[in-house]
Amino acid sequence: MTVSSVDQSIPKRRQKPTPAEIAELRDLFASRWLTVESLREIERSSGKRFKRGKFSDAEKSTIRDALGNYLAERGLTHQDFLEAFFLKKRQSKEVYSDDRFKEVFRTVAQKLDGRPILLVYQCMRRMYHPGNMRGKWNDEQDAELKRLFQIHGPDWEAIGLVMGRYGMSCRDRFKLFRGRGSTGPWTEDELVRLQNAVLQVRRQSDGRPCWLLVSEMVATRSVTQCQLKWISLEMQLNNKGQRPVWTPELEYYLITRLYELGVEHESEIIWRELMDDGWTTFFHHGMLRSRFQLLRKRVRNHRSIDMDTLLESLLLSLKPIEQLTPDIISDSETSE
Repeated sequence: MTVSSVDQSIPKRRQKPTPAEIAELRDLFASRWLTVESLREIERSSGKRFKRGKFSDAEKSTIRDALGNYLAERGLTHQDFLEAFFLKKRQSKEVYSDDRFKEVFRTVAQKLDGRPILLVYQCMRRMYHPGNMRGKWNDEQDAELKRLFQIHGPDWEAIGLVMGRYGMSCRDRFKLFRGRGSTGPWTEDELVRLQNAVLQVRRQSDGRPCWLLVSEMVATRSVTQCQLKWISLEMQLNNKGQRPVWTPELEYYLITRLYELGVEHESEIIWRELMDDGWTTFFHHGMLRSRFQLLRKRVRNHRSIDMDTLLESLLLSLKPIEQLTPDIISDSETSE
């Protein structure tokens, strides 16, 4: 696979939508309630994309203002909204059936740029759920969360009901357990523990390993390290012992593709879609994300600068070339 004609200058970044384009996005995605499948079908047929990723502080402020105006115009209180929104066993469509709140999600979504009603609804549940007001997590709750995960798996709604917290809040807390593992090459002992852990956990489940349990059994590596290492081992097996190697050329092309996407935050990147190019034949989408997270550490103050500045700094530091050819070499030729 060869990617040719890479420009020596900074690649062209996708432009932000114009007011007319924003209005079109609102009409497509925020004028009525659509399922995820319907949203994707509209994307395929229209060529337009709805906005994904984490809601920014500015968007959340817009949601608060829009909701406040909606309530004030109808003589409703914030408590009226909470009682209708979070009444036990009441779902979004039932809130819609309440004449007082029939248009609340659509009205709020219309104030945002390209956010579907479904995503606005999910964001508002996170923002206003009473379970988010329970205060800080303690060691006892952390232990209970781990125990419930072993029972329910990633069924965060079920876990949230037991914990008395919003399900997505439980999921966010659970992510912190991944922690940091050892660095450097994997030892033979670690590889044996990884293999045994994956096989044991798979036998206890439906064939898909719980990587938190695998990580705990390996003991010296984080959840992400265990998952990516296992993927790498499987890919080597599928490619007759060969594994992908990141070269400066591939790193430059990865950053170029991210720059062209025009995203404002990493959460907007859909890593699976970068697999469409073909140059990633020997890479898993998780490896692309991990490589980007490693590369960005080369930029000073990478945590505090915006995505534009970060990507431009990386593009200037990486050497562009005219042709990119992935080097696939065997384990015997390159150390881990």
